[in-house]
Amino acid sequence: MIVKNEARRLRTCLDSYLPIADEIIIVDTGSSDNTVEIANEYTDHVYSFPWSDDFSKARNYAFSLCTCDFIYSADADEVLDQDNLVKFQSLKENIHPEVDIVTMKYINVNGIKSVYNSTSELRPKLFRRLRTWTFISPIHETVRLTPLTYDSDICILHIQESEHNHRDFSIYLKALDSGNKLEKYVVRMLCEQLYKTADFDDLTKLLPYFDKYIIPEYGAVDDLAMPILIAMLRITRVLNLTNRFYTYSVNSVLECASCISSEICIEIGSYQEALKNYDEALFWYIKASNSDCCLDIVSSGETAFLSAARILHMLGQDQKAKEYEDLANDWQLPEIL
Repeated sequence: MIVKNEARRLRTCLDSYLPIADEIIIVDTGSSDNTVEIANEYTDHVYSFPWSDDFSKARNYAFSLCTCDFIYSADADEVLDQDNLVKFQSLKENIHPEVDIVTMKYINVNGIKSVYNSTSELRPKLFRRLRTWTFISPIHETVRLTPLTYDSDICILHIQESEHNHRDFSIYLKALDSGNKLEKYVVRMLCEQLYKTADFDDLTKLLPYFDKYIIPEYGAVDDLAMPILIAMLRITRVLNLTNRFYTYSVNSVLECASCISSEICIEIGSYQEALKNYDEALFWYIKASNSDCCLDIVSSGETAFLSAARILHMLGQDQKAKEYEDLANDWQLPEIL
């Protein structure tokens, strides 16, 4: 684990994992509470590591201290309940010798917004510490480069108590200022967090970084063009940059006419609603409910239905509005994507 100021919940986490842990490594990144004292109750392997706004550096250091065959990467706001403890113990006893990585279902218990698009998601949680290289294929043999991953049915309860978006945005910006090239999946997650959680101040800080770094570097990358376009629609609409919003919305319609995303429809609908063009807004909200999402699954479901209902009430169509409110009430996040 890497921890910082987790005294209030560290015992709950460690108590739940204690029965399956052969070695506990805890790396503290600068706690000012009694996190370290609590950690010392559970293990002699407690270390400090200077925090530098880089989770990978801290995780890599923690991993470097491990000695067992497999490493489980834990966070202080997660818990392993009794049923899943039994499954984990069975996994330890029966894991196939070729497995390199085990994924587990990460369950969003508290419903904190974050970047979840389902009530749970498969995450890599258990890692073979030292990998054995194996040749594959009876002819034209080659070393298997892709790790062998096993998708388990073990569920980890993620009891997140608050959003981390402000912290995360500051780390994104520091990384870009430092000249770090973001991985493609990280750029997508930035766009997703921006769309789901960023407030006015966040968007104000993020805009120049999109202009300077994100758009020039990644804007033409096929699988990032849509997420970046959606992010820019959100930024320019909320910051009332009308000319830029209009340009991005026109580009959205022209470039994505046959596969326009629900997020784009929501942004154009919100813009039209602010102008009191209610019929136009209604058109886009209904279209959002019939479109596929790119970053935020709620935009094609609850958000679209409630937005359409709100406009229908304004237009005096209360019965029709009630139908969309019922759709919103019935809509639920999928269990897993």
